[in-house]
Amino acid sequence: MAVDSIKKGFRVPEKKITPIVKPEPKVTSASSNQYANSKLSSVNYTGSMTKYRLQAANFNAQTNNTTPTQKADEIISKQGSRINNSEAYDMGREVAEIAATDQQFAVETADRILDRLQTTSKSDNFSSGLVDNLTDDQLFEIGKTADGKALLERMHSHLLQGNVSGAERDQAARLLRAIPTDEVIDTGRAVDARSGEEAAARLLNDDNYFTAEANLIKANDFYQTVELRKNDPEFLQEMYNALGPEKVAELMNDSVNALRRDWDNFPTEQSMRDAYGTMASALEAMPYSFEYEVGKAAATEGNPNAGLILSQPEAGIASQRGFLDGIKDSALGDSYDADFHARMAAEVLSSNPGLFREYLSGRETSYGFQPPKWSADEVTKLFTNGLSTPPIGDSMRPEWDLFRAEGIERLVGMTADLRGEAFADFRGRVFRDGSNALGKYRAGSSLTEPLLNNLKTLFESNPRELVDSLFNNTGLPGSPFDQTGQALSYFFRDALFGNPDPKDPFVSTVSDIMGDLRAEMLNPDNLNSDTFDNERYAKVLGDMLGSIAVGYGRAVKQNGNDQKANEALVKTLVGLASKPLKAGGTVGSIAKSQAENIVTNLFSDLLNGDLKAEAKNMQEIVQRLFQNAFAGARDFDSQHDTLTETAGKTEAVWINFLDDIF
Repeated sequence: MAVDSIKKGFRVPEKKITPIVKPEPKVTSASSNQYANSKLSSVNYTGSMTKYRLQAANFNAQTNNTTPTQKADEIISKQGSRINNSEAYDMGREVAEIAATDQQFAVETADRILDRLQTTSKSDNFSSGLVDNLTDDQLFEIGKTADGKALLERMHSHLLQGNVSGAERDQAARLLRAIPTDEVIDTGRAVDARSGEEAAARLLNDDNYFTAEANLIKANDFYQTVELRKNDPEFLQEMYNALGPEKVAELMNDSVNALRRDWDNFPTEQSMRDAYGTMASALEAMPYSFEYEVGKAAATEGNPNAGLILSQPEAGIASQRGFLDGIKDSALGDSYDADFHARMAAEVLSSNPGLFREYLSGRETSYGFQPPKWSADEVTKLFTNGLSTPPIGDSMRPEWDLFRAEGIERLVGMTADLRGEAFADFRGRVFRDGSNALGKYRAGSSLTEPLLNNLKTLFESNPRELVDSLFNNTGLPGSPFDQTGQALSYFFRDALFGNPDPKDPFVSTVSDIMGDLRAEMLNPDNLNSDTFDNERYAKVLGDMLGSIAVGYGRAVKQNGNDQKANEALVKTLVGLASKPLKAGGTVGSIAKSQAENIVTNLFSDLLNGDLKAEAKNMQEIVQRLFQNAFAGARDFDSQHDTLTETAGKTEAVWINFLDDIF
């Protein structure tokens, strides 16, 4: 298996993996750094076009009254009677500039110049200048005409005459790739192939990659070929059809590992993302059905690393649907690799919010409504499997988000956007399972940071609904009721006290939520209602308050009695006193500034000093602030297997809360 920083890392074929050994350059095949050279040529060309933009802009007018022969004579005459190597190279560059405006005129001009230079031994230098300043795409276009093909063959011959430099070998290889041919040569590297059929034949010929790292070297060759030909859909279609969906999927899976080990060509995270994006977008040269089959094969091969490729923005919906349909059974299963497969499925599912909703609630098509492909129970299982381990990482590049596979955590946050009653239980189950997953790690663990941040997003979307669903034992199948009673306390342990910051906006959010619940609990309209809404609000407040107390205790037990945790607790309680009450409430209206003074000044002395000795004063403050108010009794339904919501007086519930803390 590949090196990993946490548990598994990305799967590779079951064999010993060593760093890729790059082959020595040969005339008949691409050198290992040829991809870098081809990219450099493109950069050089871009630079030349910038430098000579005005000359190119004015060229159209010149060619209207000038023949290729006259243009060739003009270019040659600029260099004087004796042409040296550098001057011949510059002549090639000038013709390359012409090709940007008039390709056929440039081909004929180059042919005339070679006629003049063939007795001067400078034809190779001219060819170098021309090839260096043309992109691969331009060379391919030139090779599509009879005159252009003849010119490329002629320059190829000149470059390989006499003493041949490494640069000339690379230039000759670029020309060879651009020369179309009906002959299929299955030896050599695919990146040097002159047709898609030939590239496929080389990738299918194992003798071309006869090393201990054959799969990775082959995958790297596959990527370089796709990168080189990404703007040539005809070539890609021919190559993909010859390979077939299963082989393309296998090469994509292997490419994930092959590229991440290629430090020379991919030194940055963005360069790696671009490479994965190139492979994803290149598939769109194929029909929908082929794309779908590639995605499905990548998922069922048993090594679904291609999830990292198909989760890129450039990926097509067909390959993503195929991948999700193919990986469903293994991602929702109970095998050893279920967690890894679940995370790869989540990478793709989280890359597109529309795809997430489609798989949960179906979609409208031209053929009518297509029902959801995964039930809520199945997606819940996906969360269970995926969250059984923290994000997968790469020990060589641990700072790269690309390799951490945090899609399952992103899905937790995306669940907040699934609004409506139809998704109410599902949202509760996701929050419950995600919060319980926090309990496997210490408070404030860096491993849970992505999950915690997305749980905060989900909690803030509808806190009352989530809290109520966790503690409301309806007895119905699929209920989000938390039988352990631990989920919310683990969430508050980390969200409020794991890495406590009293200035964290989430602390204020929770404070405000509790203040709102208290105001609703004491609202005279609710007190007099037939539905006993005051008790419902009181129960939610009690459940929250009890969970905060337990979460605080857990964090203090693990991290010590951190003063910041104490301050965060005080700030959290401010909202309880700061929300104004309607007339008739026993407390009356308390301004936020007054509440902050009461809570902060009085409570902070207790939190900074001898807590046990001052507990009695704390109880008196609570009784004075909240006497005769109701709060819910936690877990009554769970303990007694009833649907009755029992409430007790604030005095008793809050004193129990203080006992839990102090």
